[in-house]
Amino acid sequence: MELKNNITLTFLVLIIIFLIATHDVRGQLHSENFDGFYIGLTSGIQNIFAGSLIQGEDILAQDSRFVLEIPIGFRKQIVNDRLLIGGEVHYGFADGNLKHIDMERELVIDYNFKSQYGFGITLGYVIGNKKNYLLYVYGNETKRKFDNSILSSNVSFSQKDKQGMLRYGLGFEWAFFKKLHARLSAGKLRVDFGDIQTNIDVEDQLDYNIGLLYQF
Repeated sequence: MELKNNITLTFLVLIIIFLIATHDVRGQLHSENFDGFYIGLTSGIQNIFAGSLIQGEDILAQDSRFVLEIPIGFRKQIVNDRLLIGGEVHYGFADGNLKHIDMERELVIDYNFKSQYGFGITLGYVIGNKKNYLLYVYGNETKRKFDNSILSSNVSFSQKDKQGMLRYGLGFEWAFFKKLHARLSAGKLRVDFGDIQTNIDVEDQLDYNIGLLYQF
C-alpha cells in the first residue's frame, strides 16, 4: 500500500509540473534546448542494499525499491549545439527499509532507510532537426544512509550504515516544450567492499527511472 501511495503521489506531482510548465503555450523550442540550469522530479525502481557489521562480517540485505529523486544540474551544449556536457546533484526519497533474518545465528537486522543523495556527470549528443532530443550517458556517485536495529542472541543494539556506489547507464530526454523535458533512463551500479567479508554478493540489478525536468 505504501508503494502504491508513493507512485500515486509521484504522478500527481508530475502532472502539476506539467501544467505549470505548459501554461504558456507560446513558448517555442530553440537550438539550445538543453543548455543551462534545470531542476526536475524523477521516479523509478532502484537497486537498494544495506549492511551491518556483525563479528567481522558485513551482513547485507538487498531489494529493488521505489525511489523518488529531485535532480538539479547544469549542462552546456557545444560544437554546433550537438555535443553536451553537464553535472548533476540529486536527493532521493525511497521505500528503502530492508530486513535480514537468520534463525540459525539468532540474528535479526532491520535496516531503516534515512537518506539518499549523490552527484555525477552527463555526456550526451543532441539529435533531431529541432535539436530537441538528447541521447546521453551518465555516471553518478550515490550515497545512502541507514539506521540499523540489531537483535543478536537476544541482545539488541544499533549501528549506522553508509553505502556508496557508482551508478551508470544510458538515458533519453525529449524537449517537447520550451522549458519542459521528459526523461527516461536505465542503468546499473558498481560497488566494492574491499577485503570485508559479506554474506551475499550484491546482484547487479537494473535501475530505471522516468521523470520531468524544468529547463531554465
